[in-house]
Amino acid sequence: MRVAPPVQAPSCAAGPWRTVQQTLYAVSTTVALLWAGGHGPAATPWLVPGALGLGLVAGVLAGRCLSSATFQLIWDGATWSVQPPHGERCTGQAELMLDLGPWMLLRFVPDSATASRRALWLPLRHADAAQVWRALRVALLAPRAQSRAAQPLAEPRRAA
Repeated sequence: MRVAPPVQAPSCAAGPWRTVQQTLYAVSTTVALLWAGGHGPAATPWLVPGALGLGLVAGVLAGRCLSSATFQLIWDGATWSVQPPHGERCTGQAELMLDLGPWMLLRFVPDSATASRRALWLPLRHADAAQVWRALRVALLAPRAQSRAAQPLAEPRRAA
């Protein structure tokens, strides 16, 4: 079996991806507040403007808390790793969660040996990695080599 070639691609944490995340925070906060306020004893005339205002605040706060750092996703032919802008490289597993053709969303789960086991979500755009896009897709979609011998499906029956 052939192994996918080594590849390195930058994530696109800023731009449209950041706007989508902020919008999701704002809309979900607004809808939750409207739902909770509508199930109360009496709806007030300030419910809709208040929910919209708090949703806007949630979107702004999300924009301040979300990371806009560009991570490098690296496949060396055997393992996946992520290189933060100002930190040390971390190995783990990269899983393709959403593939829209020119845009992909990956979930990177660090190995258990690393300090933080929290999953990292990496958006990738064709425009940012046009030269390596095909190799990246091959590396993400190619089957992994098995590290151990195949196990039998069932134990053989013993004669009674």
